[in-house]
Amino acid sequence: MGHSKLELVLGSKQVLARSKLELEQVRSKRLVLELARSKQALGLVRSKLVLVLRSKLELVRSSFSF
Repeated sequence: MGHSKLELVLGSKQVLARSKLELEQVRSKRLVLELARSKQALGLVRSKLVLVLRSKLELVRSSFSF
């Protein structure tokens, strides 16, 4: 009931191919998560920038009001 060398080699190549596919899927998921975090961080920075610009605009407006 022994396996031939060819069967063992083909079996190990399938396992290796499956492992590479799984690794690629993990990498893809990680990249998607990193992109989502970057978008979230960018949104926070944008919100902060809007607040700063609004406050500066208010200062300018108040300095010109008579």
